[in-house]
Amino acid sequence: MGLDPLRDENLTRYKALFKDTDIVNIENLTNLDQCGNDLFWFSCFPPKIENCDGFPIQTIAWYE
Repeated sequence: MGLDPLRDENLTRYKALFKDTDIVNIENLTNLDQCGNDLFWFSCFPPKIENCDGFPIQTIAWYE
């Protein structure tokens, strides 16, 4: 589920929470139960596309 309702095309909550930050919001991840309860590494690899407000990304998680 996203931060903003689908009907909010202005992304009001997203813009308020992340204003003046370099934070990226990652939503709709699945199978997180497979990560277990211990600490793990997480990386995501979004394509670099200008003026894009959403895009599928490749994510990976692993233990050391």
